[in-house]
Amino acid sequence: MVNRKAIRKSTEYRVESAVLGTRYYEDTLHSTHPHNGKEDDSLSIWEAGPWQTPGYLMIIGGADRLDARALLATIFLRLAERAEANSDLRDIVLVSTATRHPEILTGDYIRIFARLGLPRERLHAPLIRNRDEAHSAQNVHLLANAAGIFITGGDQYALTQVLDHTPVEEAIMSAYGRGGIVAGTSAGATAMGRPMIVAGGGSGVLRMGMVQMSGGLAWAGDDLIIDTHFGARGRFPRLAAAVAEYPAALGLGIDENTCLLVNGQGHATVVGAGVAYFIDASHLDLNSAPGSPPGQPISVGPLNVTILSANQQYDLRNRRVLTTTEAARV
Repeated sequence: MVNRKAIRKSTEYRVESAVLGTRYYEDTLHSTHPHNGKEDDSLSIWEAGPWQTPGYLMIIGGADRLDARALLATIFLRLAERAEANSDLRDIVLVSTATRHPEILTGDYIRIFARLGLPRERLHAPLIRNRDEAHSAQNVHLLANAAGIFITGGDQYALTQVLDHTPVEEAIMSAYGRGGIVAGTSAGATAMGRPMIVAGGGSGVLRMGMVQMSGGLAWAGDDLIIDTHFGARGRFPRLAAAVAEYPAALGLGIDENTCLLVNGQGHATVVGAGVAYFIDASHLDLNSAPGSPPGQPISVGPLNVTILSANQQYDLRNRRVLTTTEAARV
């Protein structure tokens, strides 16, 4: 399900960068659980796996920066380190386009990554607040050569309006195509699908028009609707409503401090504290959404709902759970 535009190697934005002289993630390679001194079981899947391009998409359900263990940030840095070891990609870039308070969010992540051993000079936080800045040669340079790109939360509609079809987006996809890790949390995760939930659904009542939809960036693929903060904010009804309006799309709901790590084959591994929901409406017998007036309760079914916890894998392209023998280490 990975969008083919994501693996284009755009030579226009491919530029040389300085070689990173030290392995600044060394401490994270032996991360331990703060309560028992043992390595966290959730990190075991990173012990092996072949290098591959394109890189990985890390689709995070939000609230990751509140985790004292910084599990997802640790995994993000591990994958960025592997990209650096196998390519000419270097450094980490924070993209705060979605938020109106970039200094606050980037400050939080700068502190998190510093605590994990990342030198400050290897972390960049350029301002990309409008389409002019999304055409900046300096911003393009940073992103095209980044081993890891982390997109913060905020407003997913604002994010897509700034980045879509710009040189900065092409630069992000260039880095991804060469093996970089591209992570998005909350709004940054929601924008990776298409169509995209913009707002709505707070009442929890399954009604026509309860969610506002728009076009997303489709980095994770077309016909993929992503919702975050899923269990904490009771968002199953709104994702079900979105899928009823767009039954060709796979609904993907991700809990807080949880992510899907998606490889180039569209295999998604669940990582973190919660679960991920996969809602498939491709075989409906009943769907009253088409033609229903706004506010009308809708009927839809059967929905094929799969719920997976940590270390389990789902094939986004073929919409099925991968068995133990099929599941590959990343």
